[in-house]
Amino acid sequence: MLEWAVKISCAAVLFTVISYVLPGGKLRKASLTTMSFIFLTLIMLPLKDVAADIINRKYILEEEKNSVINQVESGNINNQIIEEYKKRIADEIIRELEVNNFKCIKAFVSVDENTDSEKFGNVLNVVCDMTVKRENEKENSVDSIKVPQIVIDKSGIRIESDTEKEEVDLSDEETIIAEIVANVTGVDKSRILIRWSDLK
Repeated sequence: MLEWAVKISCAAVLFTVISYVLPGGKLRKASLTTMSFIFLTLIMLPLKDVAADIINRKYILEEEKNSVINQVESGNINNQIIEEYKKRIADEIIRELEVNNFKCIKAFVSVDENTDSEKFGNVLNVVCDMTVKRENEKENSVDSIKVPQIVIDKSGIRIESDTEKEEVDLSDEETIIAEIVANVTGVDKSRILIRWSDLK
């Protein structure tokens, strides 16, 4: 910028000197016209860099626009958006269940991906992988011992061992979980699958 200012100052001084030194007539008019063009060119010199910068930026923006258009036309961007949308819904389900003291390892969400549908984006199904809540065991606690039952009937005396574990009735918990998931997603409770795991 300083160099440009020096060039303009020199041109202005030269222009003034020529206008005073040269005698009147055709030579003076031709010299002043030439000096005017040189002066104008020096003034416009920085605009060339600005114009080049604008053209470069316009070219870069055009390239980015074409890249985005290609992604949209190929469907990649739609898939990425839908996958991110499903991930956020799953994260919200896990967070809401955690607030209500349920541990969800993973939530799988399927949505209506048909962009022409009126229900586009609506949640269709939810699968929650839940862990069975276990009560914290005290370090110094003693495990309870079950004594086998002695059965006396017409066939004689026998001992029934309790080898089969009693299954915990999780229907109440599943109902609560389904209600929480339905409130978060708006999906029908019949479309919610809850799978239980022993993992913590």
